[in-house]
Amino acid sequence: MTLVECGPVHTAFMDNARRADPDGHELRALDAETQQLYRRYLQHCAQLFLDAAQEVDEVLQVYLEAIAAPRPPLRCITARLPAPLARLRPGGPDGADYVRAMHDFVFGRGEAAEEQP
Repeated sequence: MTLVECGPVHTAFMDNARRADPDGHELRALDAETQQLYRRYLQHCAQLFLDAAQEVDEVLQVYLEAIAAPRPPLRCITARLPAPLARLRPGGPDGADYVRAMHDFVFGRGEAAEEQP
């Protein structure tokens, strides 16, 4: 078994994420903070996909090589993006360090991060 960590991949994900208009009726029922977080998330994803997303064929090749390998590696990281975050996973039994790091990566350090011990 091999864990393939590919990071962002060019798919219909961004089209689907943008389908819900931040100012549209789908999100009007949300509180202002959640609406702002959604806008920031979309901006982050758009930039991330522009800068770092891989093509499906590139990632597929890694899967095919792992499947065909007589002794497949335990883990394959296909993009540079997840590597620094991957080091955090063993750091804590509950994964809180990783979740906090991902929050900071997407939204920056804010009030929620300052409240954490």
